[in-house]
Amino acid sequence: YLDLAPAADYLKEHYAERLDVARLARLSKLSVRQFERKFRQTFRMNPRTYLIRLRVAIAAEMLRTSDRRPTEIAMEVGFYDHSDFSRQFRRTMGVPPSAYRRQHGRALG
Repeated sequence: YLDLAPAADYLKEHYAERLDVARLARLSKLSVRQFERKFRQTFRMNPRTYLIRLRVAIAAEMLRTSDRRPTEIAMEVGFYDHSDFSRQFRRTMGVPPSAYRRQHGRALG
């Protein structure tokens, strides 16, 4: 994991940006091929899936703690449209964003 820590930290800080595997590999001082292989071995998923799950986790936190619209949250965390966000959120969390908010959101207002 220590070899990948710089890349994981970078993703956590830049989750809304476009995925740049070559940059992550450079941060880890590995070739792209070595990085992708080691990333998959360590996290049991590829970098793209990791980033999507990270974005969904951050969006879930925003849905729980704010009254912002799901579309706004989707754009802020790096999804390019609401339908992709909803699809990825449902795939990861098992429910659409609106249902997640109803189940887990705090009383606002």
